[in-house]
Amino acid sequence: MKILCLCEQGVNRSTTLATILKNRNIKDGQAVDDILVAGCLANTSETLKMLGGWADKVLVVDQLTADRVKGIISNDKVILIDVGPDKWGYLHHGQLQNLICVKLAEVGF
Repeated sequence: MKILCLCEQGVNRSTTLATILKNRNIKDGQAVDDILVAGCLANTSETLKMLGGWADKVLVVDQLTADRVKGIISNDKVILIDVGPDKWGYLHHGQLQNLICVKLAEVGF
């Protein structure tokens, strides 16, 4: 499966999400899924459309990001992993990691 993790800048929340998924993604020493990170404010609509076309699933980390990509990325690909706005301030914050794991379980990922 090809997965795009998306937040505002593609730095903290989506990168932490992608790292968690990548750590779960190894089977027999090989990656099972392709996982990429992007930011809806850090990339053009054209780039987001291309990445959305590539992806089988697009995991967005808050409702605002989901709203921003409506009409750019097909709604049937978008899955909300709602961790809210970035309040953690740095990559891989422990509370953020725990929250992402809870939210992934809630949507069956």
